[in-house]
Amino acid sequence: MNSNLLNMALQLSVQDMFSSSWFSSALMNKVWMETMRSSVNGLIRKTGGADMLGAALGGSLRGDAAMLRQASANVSEARSMMHMAATAVGDIAGLLEEARTLAQDFLALGPGDQGNSAIQAQYRTQYEAISKNINSIIQNTRYNGIALLDGNAWSADERLSIMGDPASPAAASVHIQAGDSGFPLTFNNMSPQFLDILDKYSPDTPSATLADLTSLQRSAQTLAELYAGRAGSLQSQAASLQSQATILEEAAAQRAKTPAPVSTENLLLNLILRDSGGLFSGKG
Repeated sequence: MNSNLLNMALQLSVQDMFSSSWFSSALMNKVWMETMRSSVNGLIRKTGGADMLGAALGGSLRGDAAMLRQASANVSEARSMMHMAATAVGDIAGLLEEARTLAQDFLALGPGDQGNSAIQAQYRTQYEAISKNINSIIQNTRYNGIALLDGNAWSADERLSIMGDPASPAAASVHIQAGDSGFPLTFNNMSPQFLDILDKYSPDTPSATLADLTSLQRSAQTLAELYAGRAGSLQSQAASLQSQATILEEAAAQRAKTPAPVSTENLLLNLILRDSGGLFSGKG
């Protein structure tokens, strides 16, 4: 049986017999192809031929395992980027809570105390310090030079795809390669609303400032939670890709040391029992 005919037979067999979605993943198709090729190799060995298909398959499985491990590393890096953004935005939310409390305390003062120049000066100094800290977080939160929060720095970075008006982008994404495909990792531009709150939300009008800061703090907290959730999801995906790579490496090792054909039922049963609930396509 020549290799072209074998590949065509295997493809038709997979498409015809295992067209359900459960077998549509690349991993399950590889396992089924490994089983069929193992049976073909058994016929070759009975005639005294070398196990050339097995050697080729083992190399293919190891190559796929290496690809999955690289994809896992890339997804882990994406997780680190998202985790950094989540932490930074969470810190901004905390600073905005401090600013909101400051404005609330200032409003609670009596009318006579509000006119006290010393109290006003102290309030402005503290508010200015908070504004500078927020600016610093936005401008300095970078991963390998990629600005995660500051849209003002995006136009010069070719690694980013800008969404919206380039002069004032709403968001930007960086492409994360995962195997033979990939996915965008998106970050919101925090500069328009959160940069320079000292100028945008003047402490000289504490009643208006309090309402603005309350809205800003809630927005930042929500964004931080979204980023944290995405980071957790990426961590799970990276672990799943690592698990798939391990399975393929074990299959390659088993294929190299096991001369006898492995039955379809036993191979699939062992895989299911060992990794129940752990199969993951690795896309997106």
